Amino acid sequence: MYKNTTPVRIAVFIFALTLAISGCESEKPAVTEVPKPTVAPPAPAPAASRPLFERLGGQEGLTAIVDGLMSNIGADPRTRPYFTNVDLRRFKTKMVEYLCEQTGGPCKYTGGEMKARHEPHQIGDAEFDAFMEDLTKSLDNKQVAPSDKDELLGILGKLRPDVVATYGAGP
Repeated sequence: MYKNTTPVRIAVFIFALTLAISGCESEKPAVTEVPKPTVAPPAPAPAASRPLFERLGGQEGLTAIVDGLMSNIGADPRTRPYFTNVDLRRFKTKMVEYLCEQTGGPCKYTGGEMKARHEPHQIGDAEFDAFMEDLTKSLDNKQVAPSDKDELLGILGKLRPDVVATYGAGP
């Protein structure tokens, strides 16, 4: 006898079709939201690209360095005699002003020409070196980065020909 299998065939067909459709659905790529690119905040400028003035702490930092320098000079028998008759308030102001200008700060040095200011004092190489040591102690006390310390000492080291007396050996 021949049985009518059409309803079974239709059921199998519908089942297969359902599987095929659901299989295709699962193969569809999921709609995902495209991530928005994250924009990192700008990195701070490398230390070397900032002016030395900023790396030393600006006006406040320079003032602290000069305060330390003045204390060191007062305690140093090699340099103290050169500041006995000096207006220390004016010296501090002019020193900060000079450092500010030379390190890229907004100041303008108004203390006069270095050679003319120092010539009457007859400062020798030993006294200049002692002054630089006193400054180095202040920079170390303020924990100035070695590269910044070297840069500042280099700036002031260039003053040696204008500060150290030639004792008649020429200009």
